[in-house]
Amino acid sequence: MKAITHITTVHPIYDTRIFKKMCGSLVDSSYEVNLIVTHNMATQIDGVNIIPLPEIKNRFLRIIFKPCLAFFKAIHIKSDIYHFHDPELITMGLMLKLFRKKVIYDVHEDVSSQMLHKQWLPKIIRSPLSSIFDRFEKFSSVFFDGIVTATPYILARFFKISPKTKKICINNYPIVRKLEKPYKEKNHILYIGGITKERAALEMVQSIDAEVMQLILIGPAYPESLLKVLEKEKNWKNVEYLPSLYNNKKYAYFHKSSLGLCLFHDLPNHTRALPNKILEYWERGLPVLASDFSYWKEFYGPYGGIEFVDPTSSDKVNKKLKEMLSDPKKLSEMGMKGRHAVEKELNWNNELKKLLDLYDSILSK
Repeated sequence: MKAITHITTVHPIYDTRIFKKMCGSLVDSSYEVNLIVTHNMATQIDGVNIIPLPEIKNRFLRIIFKPCLAFFKAIHIKSDIYHFHDPELITMGLMLKLFRKKVIYDVHEDVSSQMLHKQWLPKIIRSPLSSIFDRFEKFSSVFFDGIVTATPYILARFFKISPKTKKICINNYPIVRKLEKPYKEKNHILYIGGITKERAALEMVQSIDAEVMQLILIGPAYPESLLKVLEKEKNWKNVEYLPSLYNNKKYAYFHKSSLGLCLFHDLPNHTRALPNKILEYWERGLPVLASDFSYWKEFYGPYGGIEFVDPTSSDKVNKKLKEMLSDPKKLSEMGMKGRHAVEKELNWNNELKKLLDLYDSILSK
């Protein structure tokens, strides 16, 4: 039995892409699967062997010490492939290569672009730091056996590196589940994910019509002070807020909602991304109102389960919501178009085949 070890120092243990999709699918495909991750004890969960790392809350200490701990954990595991998921683990990946291990770097985000907008970084160093990291990431990737990216745009950044490094996009498409009969509550609007200024938290709250609409927000607020700002809005009385919701409980909120929101602001890491939450909404048969980015229109628009709007204008969002909610029949048809797209094309089963082929090609070298 071949063994695959996934490693993350940033993501939580039940991260959807890492634990549920990749690790869970590998167990089902008869691999031995290890996951080095922040947790309080060594255990086995759903067939995945959990190798724990301690929690380090300080960002800088985490970046310095956790990769070292992860390396020592990894080197003591007999694994055929080591698949890591965080840019701060690049040096760990290079160290594993020194020990002649087969290593895959999974690039979830365009980190160099993100650095240009990180509030915790002083403005004066953002641009040079972004450039330095971009070069370091690409240089380091030459030494890895495989590069996996979460979007086609990120994959394009690595096209010019060594042809010996296998490069592939494994889209973060949803696992298709049986669609239960919904019990829609009139004019309930859903958002699931990180609640931030850049993801239009304020515009979402301001855009609902307090007389007829109910907004459901599920996810942690960053920074925590943002929540206090939202709570002062007059429409907050019509907001149901849950800071976290895991496993199957969240599906109840999909079933009771009329549509899903994905109103990211115009930032490089947003406009060139393909948010998985849109496909999660579609997988549950929900139509979507999303930001009017050209890339999103080109990719999602042809499937027919989505409308677009300027995410920075609460008035325009309110107008669009009223328009969509006024036609329940059309909303239902849009939701089914999205569901059909996920069932036929945009699903995890298709991406899993690509991942297994990548592992086979690396193991056969």
